[in-house]
Amino acid sequence: MLASQSAAADESPAHNHHDGVAQRRELGQGCRAHDRGRILRSIAPEYKISDDALWRNPTMQEVIDTDPSEAIRSALIPQLLRVYFDVKWERGFGGGLLHPLFQRLNEHALAAKDVGVDTMINMLIEIERILEDCNAIPSDFVLGVAQQKAV
Repeated sequence: MLASQSAAADESPAHNHHDGVAQRRELGQGCRAHDRGRILRSIAPEYKISDDALWRNPTMQEVIDTDPSEAIRSALIPQLLRVYFDVKWERGFGGGLLHPLFQRLNEHALAAKDVGVDTMINMLIEIERILEDCNAIPSDFVLGVAQQKAV
């Protein structure tokens, strides 16, 4: 199964992977690697892990090589869950932008008690909230309650 997913994902740019977690995206929608790179370019070099830190989507093979358990196309989980369960409650907890972006930021520079740093972090958090509220990006982390469907 992983081999067929890998082949399909590697052939299609519609699949956006980060840290092995497949985003729920269709081609042309959501916050893509290019968009994350644009946001990273707007941040001063001293706040990034390197001057040229950019987001690059790993290939499916890189994901499998790093951690095969993360190679599951998590975008399918909510859909498959509904086949066997009735979802009673579901809430997203963000991360569609910040989860991959924060990995490229310099944690030591961001730890400074500085109004500029606080402003930048608050701005990034608010941008993510706005994008999620507009359904431009999905939440990366979801908590839900489901009940098995009656047989």
